[in-house]
Amino acid sequence: MQHDTTLIACIEAGPLEANTLRLFQSVRRHGGTLANAPAVAVIPRLGLPLSGRTRRMLDELDVDVVQCGTYRRYGWYHLLNKVVGLATLERTLKTDQLTFLDSDTLMCREGGGLLLREGADVAACCPDDGVVGSSREGDPYHPAWRQACEVLGVDVNELPMIPRCDGGPDICLYLNTGVFSYRRETQLANAWLGDCIKLLDAHVGFGRFGEHWLEQACFGLTLHRLGLKLTLLDESANYALRDADGCYTASGRVPADAVTMLHYHKAMHAAHWPRLLDLLEADWPQLASWLAPLGPVVADHRSLPTRMLGEGLRAVRGVPRKRWRTRAAKIATRSVGFDSGLYPRWAT
Repeated sequence: MQHDTTLIACIEAGPLEANTLRLFQSVRRHGGTLANAPAVAVIPRLGLPLSGRTRRMLDELDVDVVQCGTYRRYGWYHLLNKVVGLATLERTLKTDQLTFLDSDTLMCREGGGLLLREGADVAACCPDDGVVGSSREGDPYHPAWRQACEVLGVDVNELPMIPRCDGGPDICLYLNTGVFSYRRETQLANAWLGDCIKLLDAHVGFGRFGEHWLEQACFGLTLHRLGLKLTLLDESANYALRDADGCYTASGRVPADAVTMLHYHKAMHAAHWPRLLDLLEADWPQLASWLAPLGPVVADHRSLPTRMLGEGLRAVRGVPRKRWRTRAAKIATRSVGFDSGLYPRWAT
């Protein structure tokens, strides 16, 4: 069958290996129209090599592995990885559409709903609760949105308002980048990457979150700046489990049999595994019967020396991140008018 899209997820040595493998296993088992779609696991920055076991399993799942070139400038910012990976792949892949999936998601049912409708350039979900979204002036995060728009040459007052999945007040064009599709010919990822770099260079930060949500906030701004046509997917396309007192629960807003992608975050780890299985057996019995024999995701199955090297690399990357956050906090509180109470004390 001819497919209109290539499925893409990021992978790196360490905990992300197990998540990405389980994602593609779920796609091949439950994806329906997309079950046999071409798939790529992209390694977006230099680091330790994937394990032989991971590479063998990806090969069995017919998932190509692509290593990006060196991108050192903001290599410490892990969420920039998806942008760098997509920007690399959209120059080489041939399918009309590219579909990005976060590694901590599972495909629960027919995935054809993720494909673009005729006339649309992008299909993405609104965020589940807004996080750092803004409902315009008076919102605590609006100064950061205004700053970001000024850097990118966008009028913040012209941003369309979209609904939040949790039913809260509408927010400026802030989309969830955990699951989305777009037309490769738009070269969206390369434009998105350029915009992210501009915001990072300008030290645009979102309170105590620093740069954490920057790539996601930038996504909608890039779409708006390029004038791309958006289809807003509903919550079933990226259904997030909620953390409640160390356990994960479903919100109940979407019928279980309607969920396409289940975003489980850390719920697959051993500490949450029994509670997760109880939840899945109640609401997603087919998924539970498949997952139960597989067991929880092993956070890191590498040897102790390799894990120590990985921790050392993480620590090295943390130094420029802390330096960037400190600079961003000073700019925001002294020049942009951000509420200093949104920042940790060390940052100001």
